[in-house]
Amino acid sequence: MKQSELIANLEATASALAKRAVTVRIRQPINEQARGETYHAGGGRVVIDLAPEVFDSLRGFVRTFTHEAAHAKLHAVHAPTKDINRPSASFKISAAAMAGLLTHPRMSKRETEAESQAQAWRDAIRERYIIAANTPTSDENLIQVLRVLYRIGE
Repeated sequence: MKQSELIANLEATASALAKRAVTVRIRQPINEQARGETYHAGGGRVVIDLAPEVFDSLRGFVRTFTHEAAHAKLHAVHAPTKDINRPSASFKISAAAMAGLLTHPRMSKRETEAESQAQAWRDAIRERYIIAANTPTSDENLIQVLRVLYRIGE
């Protein structure tokens, strides 16, 4: 599948789940430690960046994509506006500092809420589609998962 087709499918699915327009980019997020990141880009625009390695494993893709889509639904429009034109990995932070940031009460609450929503979506996928540990991230498998998620969001 061409990257433009993949992005169109990712955007349609993320928008259905989030109940708002979402732009998806396949690039290393601004935070160099992140595999996925969701931004409020001003004017109500929500952007999700997914690192290319997210697509190495179907399970990893599902985990990251649902988590970021949950942030788009629950938190993105309330988050501070970010300059989405910053270069990839331009926000440098150590893994230890990142772990400390994620345990801050406000951040921890948002991460817990997003993970709870994402887990509900992942459970719904499991009811309709079996993803084994070694299921490849083929075009067919990605489309199957995105169809299930899109239907959940409708």
